[in-house]
Amino acid sequence: MPLRDGVDEMNRLRCWGGSWHLNYFVLRVIVDILLIDGIETIEEREKMQYVTSVERIGIAKGRVVGRVEGRVEGEARILKRQLERRFGVLPEWASDQLVNAKEEELEAWSVAVLTAPTLDAVFREC
Repeated sequence: MPLRDGVDEMNRLRCWGGSWHLNYFVLRVIVDILLIDGIETIEEREKMQYVTSVERIGIAKGRVVGRVEGRVEGEARILKRQLERRFGVLPEWASDQLVNAKEEELEAWSVAVLTAPTLDAVFREC
């Protein structure tokens, strides 16, 4: 509701009569509608987006999970290169181990690859 329409509506209500309390209540509703309309206009004009606290928490948790997943994928990729360099092309079971590994396993295997005599020995050390 544009501001001019709201003023016209208030003038119409003043002439309407009725109880003062009812007129006040209706006036408050009109003011609230005008306020919301004004905020929406500003948001639209300024391209503003509001994020609730719950959404902010969800976004933060998503970032943490994404970082952990990215770190684990990076560790697995580096370890795969080290294993291939040391033992040649990896069998499917070894590649599956790397894809499904937890961060702690990858860390242990990255140390084991330095001294393990065989590929099997790398994965047994965890």
